[in-house]
Amino acid sequence: MTDLPKTNTLRIRSIDVLRAVTMVLMIWVNDFWTLIGVPEWLEHMPAAADAMGFSDVIFPAFLVIVGLSIPFALDKRMESQSSWEVVAHILLRSLALIVMGFFHVNLENIYGDAMIIPVPVWQILLTIAFFLVWNDYQGTGWPWQRTRVAQGIGLALLIGLGIIFRGGNADQIIGLRTHWWGILGLIGWAYLYAALVYWAFRGSMIPIVGAWIFFLLFHLANFAGYLDF
Repeated sequence: MTDLPKTNTLRIRSIDVLRAVTMVLMIWVNDFWTLIGVPEWLEHMPAAADAMGFSDVIFPAFLVIVGLSIPFALDKRMESQSSWEVVAHILLRSLALIVMGFFHVNLENIYGDAMIIPVPVWQILLTIAFFLVWNDYQGTGWPWQRTRVAQGIGLALLIGLGIIFRGGNADQIIGLRTHWWGILGLIGWAYLYAALVYWAFRGSMIPIVGAWIFFLLFHLANFAGYLDF
């Protein structure tokens, strides 16, 4: 029997399984709006309702996965990289998620009649741009010059798509707005703060719990209307 090749990549199977199940469920619940007769408990609850549906727990589950992965990923990097390299990794990964969420959330308000290209074409080009900019080129065998060219094309495409974007309606045409940042954007912001806190305190439990309490109280104060920004 041939042994499977060994890799240096540390994988936590329980987290991988939870991630896979969550992604399958995410795809599943995202199609509920196309169906008729879906049980109410499976759908998203209205914002004003004092309740949660099954669809409402998928995004929090993904946030849990992100949080579970941070210690394993950052511990490995902190062993072999400088502090600034680790911080740069955190910032770049957060930026990728925030930018993708920023573009995706604007699809909810896109106004096709004002666009110079069809909306489906804009969406396809957006996905291509994401792949060009954030693809993992290490396994391609490409020289760094070709990689930079591909990323440059993707970045230029993103900028161009942002310039031609038109949202709103016939009465008020608007450009790209942050809105609520989208699912990917919220994951990006959550990862940014959580990863920086873990890096800053080197995994020490007491200050991390203190940071968690701070952000919890901050959110409650904002939700209650005490923070007007």
